[in-house]
Amino acid sequence: MNINAILKIVIGLILILVAVYSIIVWWLADFLVLLKGGIPVLVFLIGIVFLLLGFED
Repeated sequence: MNINAILKIVIGLILILVAVYSIIVWWLADFLVLLKGGIPVLVFLIGIVFLLLGFED
């Protein structure tokens, strides 16, 4: 792996941690409501990522 790939992975993990922290801190009372509403969006985005990774090959 080159340095660009490692950098992208680290930035992605940092963004995920920031998102989880913001959900816990700002919307703790409505966390379950947000989780139920966010799961379809998350699955859609993961699907797009896998689709784009498939086209990369």
